[in-house]
Amino acid sequence: MPTLRRAPVQMGARMAVGAVVGLVVAIAWRTAAHVDGARFGWHGLVAQLHLDPALAHPGLGATPTWVLYPLLAGGGALIAIARPWQKVALEVWTELVETRASWGPRWAGLKLDAPTLLEHRAVGAAVIDTFEAPPHLGSMAFLPLAPKLAPALGAGVVVAILERADVVGGMPAPGTVHPRQFDIAVWPAAALPDMASEPDPEVATLFAHASMALAMEGLGYARPVPLEVELISTPGPKTVWASRWAWPGGPGLETVCQAEAPGGGALVNIFPNQFRCPVVADDRVDAIYFGALEDEDVELVEGHEGLVQRFAELALDATWMQIWTTVLKRGAAKPQIEHGVTAERPLADGTPIHRMTFSTRWGIDPTDHLGLEPKLATALSGAPFVSITGWTSKGSGERHPQAFVVYWSERPVPPTPDKLAPAIAAPWVLGGQVNAAFDDVHLARPEIVEAKALTAPSSKFHLWRIALQLYGGVTSADVRSRSERLRRAMKAGWLRVEDAPHGCVVYVGAEPSTVELTSPERDTLRLSALDWDRAWQDAGVVGADGDVPHLTTLDNLPRNPQVEVRDFALPPGVDRARVKAAIGKLRSATGNDFVEVRESPDGAGAVRLLVSKQNPLPTMVSFDFAAADRVAGVTFGTGVDGEPVVFDPIDSPHLLAAGVTGAGKSALIQAILYGFVASGAELYIIDPVKGGADFVFLRDYARAFASDAIEAAAVMKAVYGEVRRRKELNVEYGVGSVLDLPESVRPARIIVVIDEFTSLIGQDVVAKQPFDDPGEEAERQLQLASNLAKQQVGVYAGRFAREARSAGVTLILGTQKLMAKMLDSLPGGSDLKTNLARILLGKASSGDRMSALRAFDDAPVLEGDIPKGRGLWEPLSSAAVIFQAWYAPQDQ
Repeated sequence: MPTLRRAPVQMGARMAVGAVVGLVVAIAWRTAAHVDGARFGWHGLVAQLHLDPALAHPGLGATPTWVLYPLLAGGGALIAIARPWQKVALEVWTELVETRASWGPRWAGLKLDAPTLLEHRAVGAAVIDTFEAPPHLGSMAFLPLAPKLAPALGAGVVVAILERADVVGGMPAPGTVHPRQFDIAVWPAAALPDMASEPDPEVATLFAHASMALAMEGLGYARPVPLEVELISTPGPKTVWASRWAWPGGPGLETVCQAEAPGGGALVNIFPNQFRCPVVADDRVDAIYFGALEDEDVELVEGHEGLVQRFAELALDATWMQIWTTVLKRGAAKPQIEHGVTAERPLADGTPIHRMTFSTRWGIDPTDHLGLEPKLATALSGAPFVSITGWTSKGSGERHPQAFVVYWSERPVPPTPDKLAPAIAAPWVLGGQVNAAFDDVHLARPEIVEAKALTAPSSKFHLWRIALQLYGGVTSADVRSRSERLRRAMKAGWLRVEDAPHGCVVYVGAEPSTVELTSPERDTLRLSALDWDRAWQDAGVVGADGDVPHLTTLDNLPRNPQVEVRDFALPPGVDRARVKAAIGKLRSATGNDFVEVRESPDGAGAVRLLVSKQNPLPTMVSFDFAAADRVAGVTFGTGVDGEPVVFDPIDSPHLLAAGVTGAGKSALIQAILYGFVASGAELYIIDPVKGGADFVFLRDYARAFASDAIEAAAVMKAVYGEVRRRKELNVEYGVGSVLDLPESVRPARIIVVIDEFTSLIGQDVVAKQPFDDPGEEAERQLQLASNLAKQQVGVYAGRFAREARSAGVTLILGTQKLMAKMLDSLPGGSDLKTNLARILLGKASSGDRMSALRAFDDAPVLEGDIPKGRGLWEPLSSAAVIFQAWYAPQDQ
């Protein structure tokens, strides 16, 4: 379709040639008809025109005589030429006279010197009367009088008093104001033009002029005058107009676009009400567009096609001008939209997030707009999500000195990071969540450098890595010290802080153990290290330079996957003892019910921790007969690692099992003895307190079963005799241990069990003097013999500790409580302490631990409710570990 250009309408005083000529002809004709030509002839006509100003053209005033004679000299020819216009001219003249007469009382009612009516014409549905004001008043005195004149013109009309262009060089000068002439335009209220469909440039120009005048004057602003009004749409039922304006009295379109209406809101937003159609103002090119701007079917003429997008931008400008007017303080400069960097992006569920970038005027800090979210949400019709941040370039957190960004959505967004799935717009929502959290903990807002989801889109919960640039003097230490408060403010299950050159990195979302990581091989170690960095800080385990132990490797125990293995490199100033002393705090800081310190395979400069959310040991473990048959050595329980705990008499030749009543000591010794008997060992049982009641199931397998001190001494003496025999056998074969003897002569291992050992070797109080009563004396002698037997048991126990290892004899001592001085009092007691592996069951005081364990400082501490059979196993070759003893009824 060919495009159409319409020349702009230039404003100025003009009159149709036919009307002017016709008026002159009409005057001449009517005068000639009423004057006696015989008496006055043409001279009479001249006199009539000269003397009667009412018959002269109002634009010329009284006509000089010398002008009329040449005019009348050619009158005959003029009358002949103008005869076709005669009727029209008479009608124009008549209407002009009648209109002038009708204005007389109107001006009189205003008590003003009446202006002179110059022209009366119609433009569309409007009637235009052009006046010239008296010199002493000028046109400016009449421009504001429309409200006063309107009642005199009757009901149902719209009145506008408009400027006329001044005449310069004989031509009207657009953008100027005539000092004396003005127009009064009157429309029937029911016939106002529709600028979205009006095709006539003159009608459009007039109505636009009137609309602007009424709008600006009603607000107390100086009125603009049109420079040009141009039709920029192609022919069709809908029209679009472009207009440019002069502002002789100020303030200019840029100021108007920034101004507020007296009643509130943006001033430019009143234009559509006056124009009765969509209107947008572009102060960058000093243009106002009106008409069918929102009609998608309207096409613009060549050269203006790009304005379609601009109209949408200007409409958005007007909307946001209204919004900022309600949000900012009255008179505050409004930020401007930077349309080139606005965007809309979706969240994972399709929720659209809008991004609007604004620039501020020089001298206005963009950060002054931070924190306006509540007011802005209200202005955006209660938008459920609004966030304001600085404008930063990609990959940088540096704020632009004159720009900021508003993000918002008409729909609710995920309220917490753990529910925010990876999506293009997700970092925009995170920015709002971070800002709100920093506000809540009274830290200056940061800017996001990068936000990256560590979780897969399919993950039920999510975890984010957010790199932040900090502002307002905030440091990463400040953020770390408030990390728990930040976590609560963001309603996140997990939050950790990491130092970074630009500020810090915040990891926030769901607990790492509950999410599906995109790259577990990359992120698992990092996230666990963050947990432990914070835990070390909270527990006060910090090196001389402020460093904490550094996580180097992590794994899970293969037989007990719920137990995590963590290896740490220790910083200067931190050793294993210090780590062990902080176990309680580490449990609390990490949320792990179980934390155990182990020696690290990396040496003294490192430490290994076994950790688990719940205690990884069961409260009751049935005897694992299959494992007992499969594993070398004697198995008696399950360790934290899920593996059977093994007593190896080659490594630890003797054993002390201590535990208070009810701790499960007897069941433990039963389990140990089962393993030895099953392997073919010779068993000697000494139980003077219970008479061997706990070992009835082994009676048929025992070489001896002693139930008192005297029997015990006899058993010990007999076993010691076997020890000496085996030592001689070793000498005979030239070996250091019976284990090295030829199989044909190699004897079985001997197991000597003494339950309630401390009770057995404890001396009874016996009267020093004999009794006269034979019965009492016999009892005293029995007590003396018992004490002697107890002493012998202790002596033999010491000898076993020194000599029995090479003979393949293992001593197992059971006791409720062992006092260190008791072993010291035994001959060979120091050897006994050195060669005893230790088991400590149940709850124990610090003193109990010191007495029962060799390296009690390195041993784990059993806390809380300790189930039966739970204890510490301390072999000679390694530190103590926690285990759960196996249990089986004797009949099994």
